Amino acid sequence: MTRFEEALQHYKANMGQILAAGSSAWGVDPYEWECFTRMTPIESALWSAIRQVGIVMYPQFPIGPFFADFCNPVAKVVIECDGAAWHQDKEKDDRRQKFIEEQGYTVLRITGKQCLDESYALEFIRSVAASHRVEFGKYDWCVAIDHENKRLVVARMDDVYAFNENALLDGGPGLAVVRANRSEQEVKSFASLYSPVYRMKRGALVEMEG
Repeated sequence: MTRFEEALQHYKANMGQILAAGSSAWGVDPYEWECFTRMTPIESALWSAIRQVGIVMYPQFPIGPFFADFCNPVAKVVIECDGAAWHQDKEKDDRRQKFIEEQGYTVLRITGKQCLDESYALEFIRSVAASHRVEFGKYDWCVAIDHENKRLVVARMDDVYAFNENALLDGGPGLAVVRANRSEQEVKSFASLYSPVYRMKRGALVEMEG
């Protein structure tokens, strides 16, 4: 069995857990299958940076008929390591990238030389963490209290920080987080026990339906 066949079998069996975990938690232990013994040197080097920084990216992740070098299917971001074979068939490469982007993914590229440069690779991965909410253990969604107006709000954590001018407040004007989770659905389910509930939309609070 090739590494791609193994990858397809592995992810097919675990896809539900991966999607349910959200963008900043592992739905399945990445070491549960032995893809690492078959990584190319540049993939292995970048994987080391991924683990050091602590972001959630699944290796050899299937997207349609293709396999992304590293992918977070919840954040919809792909990292491709461009080794010596890249650009040998530009038409094929363009067709592959177009397909992946049409599935809603952002494709980030790093050259083989950059993968092997530890300082560059670490900085690259840190930028991915900062831009795409894939850092392990970071909560994406929350339920917060708007004390001033006595209402609950469902929002992204980043939006709460921005609303409060980057300071999470407790008991004063602004939004105070009472429950955080990686899953939007989980915080919505919690908030649905109360009424009314508001949603952060373009920096403003609007009442949620249902």
